[in-house]
Amino acid sequence: MGKGVELRLDTKKLKQNISALLCACEKQNVQMAGVIKGLNGLPQVADLYVDAGIGILALSRVEQIAMCRSKGIVCTYMLTRVPSISEAAEVAALCDISLNSDKQVLAALNQAASHCSKKHSVILMLDMGDCREGVQREEDLIELAHYVENHLEHLMLVGIGANFSCHRKMLPKSEQLDRVVHHTKQVEQNIGRTLEFISVGGTSCLPLLYDGTLPPRVNLLRVGEAIHMNHDLKRIFGYRAEQLETDCVHLTAEIVDLKHKEQCSAHGIKRWKQILVNVGSTDFGDVANIQPQDPDLRIVQVTSDLTAIEVAEEKTLQVGDSVDFNLNYDGVARLTSGRTVQMI
Repeated sequence: MGKGVELRLDTKKLKQNISALLCACEKQNVQMAGVIKGLNGLPQVADLYVDAGIGILALSRVEQIAMCRSKGIVCTYMLTRVPSISEAAEVAALCDISLNSDKQVLAALNQAASHCSKKHSVILMLDMGDCREGVQREEDLIELAHYVENHLEHLMLVGIGANFSCHRKMLPKSEQLDRVVHHTKQVEQNIGRTLEFISVGGTSCLPLLYDGTLPPRVNLLRVGEAIHMNHDLKRIFGYRAEQLETDCVHLTAEIVDLKHKEQCSAHGIKRWKQILVNVGSTDFGDVANIQPQDPDLRIVQVTSDLTAIEVAEEKTLQVGDSVDFNLNYDGVARLTSGRTVQMI
């Protein structure tokens, strides 16, 4: 992206959403981990989250955590993507908590933590039907917990976790979270102590919080999309979270061309007024990730570096003007990962 393209963060809306969620969590003795992987873990975003009261920042890549630490942002850092063996040293050195489900990775983390002279905290993941990370059988979970507890002296088992609606777009039911609690209790009985966390994510778990049906033992929610977008609850799950603002992030691009176009076809000659803005699929990915805020503007074509938009004839736009766009989660993630994005 070149000049004239900006990703704008509405800090007021963002802080309002964080405050609203922290308040709802506090009423039920729940902690919230702010997931900022969708904003590429940008330090300015991390700093805003911490300033708004978030104590645990959850990111998916070790390099994001390294970047935030280098900027002096002090908090508890959680790695949400299950780590690889090859990055065990970085995870042990930079992350306070990681989500895990593989015995070999845990062994590598333990060895790496020994070199750091520290204990690294781990949450073991259950697969509750989403078919992503995690073990599915209770006996496998108990075996893994025993392995950490009794054989990996540089790791501390602090909790059991689960993800919902990452692959299967269905709202979790309280009965599913009750099962997570049940499996956790079985682990606790087997290792002879109570774990600090039962952690679930992501945004799809919020209706249970708001409806008061979150099981009492569930005490750590990992939330991201609802904070900076708040689209998925309504668009995917049909749940209106009126307490939360929408569209905390939007894109502004510059008009670089304005022409009247015509095209011949079997149906005759079509004529329209068209603008080009200096942002394209290289920046935001699929065209579905972006939508003009003005209803009189309609995207007709996207190339790698430009977006062609049909505009109503009466619109008084000119080259050099700006066009504002709403974004979905993938669009924001793509734009914040670009080296040339200017975030303000």
